[in-house]
Amino acid sequence: MLVPLTVLSVSLAWILLVSILARTQFPNRFLTKPHLGLAIWFTALTSSFVASVSGILGLGAAYLYSVERASFAEFGDSDWLLGFAWSFVPWVLLAGFGVLLALINLRIETPIIASRRLEHDFQLAKRDMPPFEGVSVSSIPLPIHYALATKNEIILSQFTIDQLSEEQLQAVLWHELGHIKGNHQTLKRIAGLVALLTKPMSISRVFNDSVEVLCEESADNFARRFCSPETVNSVRVLMRGSN
Repeated sequence: MLVPLTVLSVSLAWILLVSILARTQFPNRFLTKPHLGLAIWFTALTSSFVASVSGILGLGAAYLYSVERASFAEFGDSDWLLGFAWSFVPWVLLAGFGVLLALINLRIETPIIASRRLEHDFQLAKRDMPPFEGVSVSSIPLPIHYALATKNEIILSQFTIDQLSEEQLQAVLWHELGHIKGNHQTLKRIAGLVALLTKPMSISRVFNDSVEVLCEESADNFARRFCSPETVNSVRVLMRGSN
């Protein structure tokens, strides 16, 4: 009984420690080394997930131990009462899991529907452009500065194409290519999903915001390899709010 409860306690303590460190020490600490920052954030996320699984396993082991002890105990003694109390745990967890699934479904259904509609509209509005460094490039008729990198495509608004100089446009393309090379879309989706599913927790918002900032810094650093820092910085101001 002691070992499972120790595993549960250590798991909860680790999750609490990571949450405190991530909230107080991680934000704005890795802007000069965004790749390191992203690695640390996702390592913290992975370790918290592993600790959660370990805690659940520890809880399950404690349940099995208590039920086994109760099966050999006399009716009404301490082991029997403990086993009887633990026998309710699976049903409580099952009910909680059902409620959690329902809440998750409510949280993600609307964003998924909106994303599919937006993707459909983009597909209808896109116009092909010459590829950039082997990556497909498309334009859409938006009257604002806009740039987006998917897994294998760069999408620019026609306004951005018309308003920027050739040098600035190259900086935007290199920046978006940096997002593709860094697989930032996947990282942002994971962070966004975590923030959506754990919305009441402040750490999830900090995680999502930090991943967003670090991805942008990483893409800027990539663009600075091929364009002047001044051009990259000026474009960043113009394109602020786009991806």
